Parts: sequence; structure tokens; C-alpha cells
Amino acid sequence: MERFKGENEAFKVENVVLKAEVERLTLELASAKKNSRNSSKPPSSDYVKPQPPPPPEGQGKRRIGGQPGHTPHFRPFFTPDQLDESLEFDPPSLTCSYGGRLEPSPAEDHVQQQIDLPEQPLIRREYRARAYRCRSCAALH
Repeated sequence: MERFKGENEAFKVENVVLKAEVERLTLELASAKKNSRNSSKPPSSDYVKPQPPPPPEGQGKRRIGGQPGHTPHFRPFFTPDQLDESLEFDPPSLTCSYGGRLEPSPAEDHVQQQIDLPEQPLIRREYRARAYRCRSCAALH
């Protein structure tokens, strides 16, 4: 009989411990199930975005756009016979900010070609900003 009393006391102690564990787990589960619908949490806290996978071995994080060392790709210029219009512009002033006079430098003209999409046919137009070099400071304008 004494043996049963000892086992009974052990079971009572174990029961108290297990009840405390159940209570702790119940509270933990209740807090884990809270979301913006059943609590005062904001909706932004409902879902956590998974982190992106790490880059492959030996490769660092790449930035958006052209990567260093990559050869650029440019559309070739239209030939003069493909253009509908070609416009040339001179600088507003033929005097350098250092006071020198600007001289034409056609080999260094800045050329920009664009295609406009009007309602009617395409118009291929070239804008050529004539380059001028300062006699005093040799800067290109």
C-alpha cells in the first residue's frame, strides 16, 4: 500500500507539472495564431516575406542594370538616306565661360537620333549639336 501512495504522490506532482506545460503551450499557440482579423495587429504584420535564396557559390549580390565588364549594346545610327529630317544646333553663345572664342569641331559633334510615333507615318529625325572647342582653354562645348 505504501508503494501505491508513493506512486500516487509522484503522479500528482507530474500532473501539476504537465498542467503548467499545457497552459504555457496553449498561450504560446494562441499568440502564434494572432493575425489582423482576430487581434489588433496591423495587416502588414500578417505575412512575412520569405528571404530570397543566397546567390550561387562564388557569386556576389548583383545590382540591377548592366553589370561591370559587360559589353554595351547600342542600336546602330540611321544612315542619312534613312532620315526624314536632320537638324543642327549651335550653342547659345560662341564664347567659353573662360572668355575664349569657340571654334567648330565637327568630328566631336554629339548626335542623338530618335523615332517619333505620330498618328501618321514614322518620322526619323536626327539632332546634331555642333561641337566647338575654345581657343583659350581647349575645352569642348
